[in-house]
Amino acid sequence: LRYQALADVAVSLSISHVVTAHTLNDQGETMLFRLCRGTSVHGLLGIRGVRTLEPGLLLLRPLLSIERLSLEAYLGDIEQSWCVDLSNADDKYSRNFLRNQIIPQLNQRFPSLSKNLERLRLNIERESDFLDLLTAEQLESLRQPGRGRQSISVAAWQKLHPALRARVLVSLMRESGVEASFERVERVAQIMQVAGLVQGGQGRRYSLGDGLDIVLEGGGL
Repeated sequence: LRYQALADVAVSLSISHVVTAHTLNDQGETMLFRLCRGTSVHGLLGIRGVRTLEPGLLLLRPLLSIERLSLEAYLGDIEQSWCVDLSNADDKYSRNFLRNQIIPQLNQRFPSLSKNLERLRLNIERESDFLDLLTAEQLESLRQPGRGRQSISVAAWQKLHPALRARVLVSLMRESGVEASFERVERVAQIMQVAGLVQGGQGRRYSLGDGLDIVLEGGGL
């Protein structure tokens, strides 16, 4: 809702960029929050420095490498006040609980926590970018000519590394507008793993729940 409000104002004023003051601490909080709630490697990429809010409107976060205390000290030096959302003090919200209760204790034991989390995030970002390119290439090679872009070869998929198998399924689901939850990806992977044992016969349909089905026929998914 906040980003939509910012986007609405920016569009009405013909502004091309929205800039926020997220810091290195926000990045670490996001990673820990997603880790506690359950996430994939993609979720540990944290907050992106640049993303599109609306066509022709970019969101920029230029302060992600700066710690919150350094930023507050600088604002104090130049006598610049800032706004604090009153709800930030309410620990009933999980993210606030991490920020106010857990992270201060972690920082006492591990003073370089934010910087170490950022190093981890950078490594994940580099490797994830590479794997995304590799996944896109593999997905294209698995598509079955004449069967539509949503159909891939089961036998060829089974020969992939397990990490690529999962990523290919995630990409295929997202292309179809399907939420690629861990449980859903694992279910499809299990079905495809045993699909090679079933020879001939009519196509088989499997339910993924929420009105979603997959069909295995002609050696394809």
